Amino acid sequence: MHLRLCLFIVLAIAVDVSKARPQMRDPDLIHETARLTDRLAHEFELLAEEDRGIQHSFGHFRGGPEETQNIAKRVDEFVQLGKSALTILQSVLKIVQSGQ
Repeated sequence: MHLRLCLFIVLAIAVDVSKARPQMRDPDLIHETARLTDRLAHEFELLAEEDRGIQHSFGHFRGGPEETQNIAKRVDEFVQLGKSALTILQSVLKIVQSGQ
């Protein structure tokens, strides 16, 4: 749940930033966007670790090692999606910073 929410937030920010590109020439706004991007990346990693621990404990308790592996695989897929979303956001930020 946390990972999906984080993914949607990242994508929404990327879309908003890309639409606002001409207005993003303000250095303070660019700096703030970069700071938020870094913080979001950090928060995403923390959420991913937390969810891994919760899912691992739940899967082990409920379904044994096989279920744990299935849950861990799904969590890893969400982590990869989140990392891809962050890459998109960072690319948008680079475009904005270059003034294109």
